[in-house]
Amino acid sequence: MKLNREEAVFLSLGIAGILAGVVLFLMIKTTLFSIISGIILSASIIGGIIYPIFLRPRLGSTEVDADFTFLLQHLLSVSTGNPPRSSLFEVVSKENIYPKYSPIFLKIYKLGKEWGYSFPQACRLVGKEVGNKVLKEFLSRLSIVLSVGEDVEQFLRTELSSILNIYETQYMRTIEAMNVFLGIYTSLLAASVFMLANFLLLAFFFGGDISMVTMSYAFVIATIGIVALVLYITVPQEAFENKLEPRPRAYAVTNILSIAITLTFSVAFLFLALKHMLSFYSIGILLIAYGAFLYIPGRIAKGIENLIENIDDFFPVFIRSYSLNYETIPNHAKALKPMLLVELGKLSKILKNLYARLMNGINPQIAWMMMAAETRSELARRFLKIFEDTIEKGGKISQVGASISGHYNTIVGLRRNRLQVAKTFEMTTYIMQGAIVVINIFVSSLLQGFSQMLSSMRSSIPGNVFGIMFGSNISIQLVMIFATVFSFATALLNALSINKVTPGVSKSFWYYFSILLVATGAGIIAGEFMISYILNSALQGMTNLI
Repeated sequence: MKLNREEAVFLSLGIAGILAGVVLFLMIKTTLFSIISGIILSASIIGGIIYPIFLRPRLGSTEVDADFTFLLQHLLSVSTGNPPRSSLFEVVSKENIYPKYSPIFLKIYKLGKEWGYSFPQACRLVGKEVGNKVLKEFLSRLSIVLSVGEDVEQFLRTELSSILNIYETQYMRTIEAMNVFLGIYTSLLAASVFMLANFLLLAFFFGGDISMVTMSYAFVIATIGIVALVLYITVPQEAFENKLEPRPRAYAVTNILSIAITLTFSVAFLFLALKHMLSFYSIGILLIAYGAFLYIPGRIAKGIENLIENIDDFFPVFIRSYSLNYETIPNHAKALKPMLLVELGKLSKILKNLYARLMNGINPQIAWMMMAAETRSELARRFLKIFEDTIEKGGKISQVGASISGHYNTIVGLRRNRLQVAKTFEMTTYIMQGAIVVINIFVSSLLQGFSQMLSSMRSSIPGNVFGIMFGSNISIQLVMIFATVFSFATALLNALSINKVTPGVSKSFWYYFSILLVATGAGIIAGEFMISYILNSALQGMTNLI
């Protein structure tokens, strides 16, 4: 069995994790490290062995991904010009534009062009080595069509229509499964904090020590982390943002601001810790301020995301209309000029830049590539590449424009369905983050209050009873630190999960993280305020009774 590069990385990390877990278990024989080593072993076996060897190949062999639909669109568009057979395989193999498929078609191209095989033979030979069932069957059918001389364009049109229908069905099924899994994730967040509260109360009132508290926090955080990792692995990647250069200045600004703000607040937290000025209230204020400042780079990233969404809404209209103009007037600049008068949202300004470049004699291929970079849209980049190759190979522009427009609308429509699920998950997670932080801080502060009350009563309680019943070995300061780490860790994991589930730019992580930090800080302050109010009311009532 052959593993690709990503699967090999997962397998290597899994083996390393298993070895680390075994060494940790054998070297440090304590309850805490036994549980930690068990968590490491479980995560390594699931993520490093079961997933890359058994689960991923099985899923990959039967599913149709977006890249395969783009590849078929590319082949169909070029085939409308009746080019030589070698051109069909050449256009999709160069530049490695389809990472999973381009190397396969490059091999077919070399066998047919350089090694003397016919292209039907090359398709059959390469198809036998392919592990993906869908691609294997497609190459087999393509080999037959090429060998008997059938209409390749009509064959590819039928294949694209069929594969798109399969892709839509699978995508919707994936969204339904994702919706269920996200519900499990949010339920786990709620369950984890109540489980943690029970552990803390049991440890405090029944003679536990700090190792039990540490074990409880480590277990809960690791559980949430493993589920978040599974979510990250299983949720499919969306074709959204391209990586073309030059990148907007906003990317550099986002990087600089996020790093500078994080370093500043890390120093501030360290200063408060060294000065022994940390309290739930000061930590809450610090997290709110951290989140508020992080909102700035997050908002910039969201601006790029909104640009791409706007481009993707208007691009199908543009490509369909432009292709009609170009077929009538086969000149890039002249065909583009009427489109400058049409309202196309944020795409209008980009088209004006494209028109200026074309009028100044810049190579059309370079001009279109620069346009794709300005849109930042991965869909626009891919379909513009298909459109350019169609023009170069003399394809039927109007037909191709209509086909691309329909394909584009299909992908964007499916993305909207996913966004609905993602937005529901996002809002639910914000609420859950605030709630679990309030409960966690409430319980931690309750223990702190009981500790203070019991300290004043210690002289009247026998030592053996006090030690057994009231957790005298537990440091309340350490509990406060653990509660803070837990709150921050859940905010970080939830931000990563939302960013993975939501189609968008990678740097939008800072936007979600900023909101979760504000919710965390507010939850810490609210939990501290609630317990202070309750304890003060209780003490006041006891005073009145006395």
